[in-house]
Amino acid sequence: MQANWQGKAFAAAMLDVRVHDEDTCDIATPFVGGLAVEDGSTSGTVQLITAAKNNTAYRKALVTARNMQIVAMNITPADGDQIPPETHHATTQTLMVVDGTAKVVIQKGDEIVVHTVQPLESITIAPGTRHSIVSTNAERPLKLLSFYAPVEHRYDTIEERRRVAEQ
Repeated sequence: MQANWQGKAFAAAMLDVRVHDEDTCDIATPFVGGLAVEDGSTSGTVQLITAAKNNTAYRKALVTARNMQIVAMNITPADGDQIPPETHHATTQTLMVVDGTAKVVIQKGDEIVVHTVQPLESITIAPGTRHSIVSTNAERPLKLLSFYAPVEHRYDTIEERRRVAEQ
């Protein structure tokens, strides 16, 4: 628990959110007016880890602000256990694994680098970087939080399955 808590505190500091509950290792992010939140609220708290664990959609926008967005993702065997190769040309993406283990494949020119990302670990992908995310366990979904800056998806995005998301 200690290693996870230290990693959690580091993630909280980097994301400018506060750790909500040391025992459950949930992160809460307070928000105030001017944000679009999945339930239509304009102030309150979003329990990010809980929201990601409970999310059953391939992609679901949780919080959208003017210059950043937090999206929960649920990668299942129905999705081919992966997010296929993609490039965000003008967006920085930070992925945090909530449940499961991910292999993040980064391609820069001819070089391919594979990173293994465990629960409560994250990886940041610079704009213009080709990347894909693969679940290492076909028996259970890979649960992710994806932080985008600037915003990548509509504020009300809920895409149940990957094939819908890619159309």
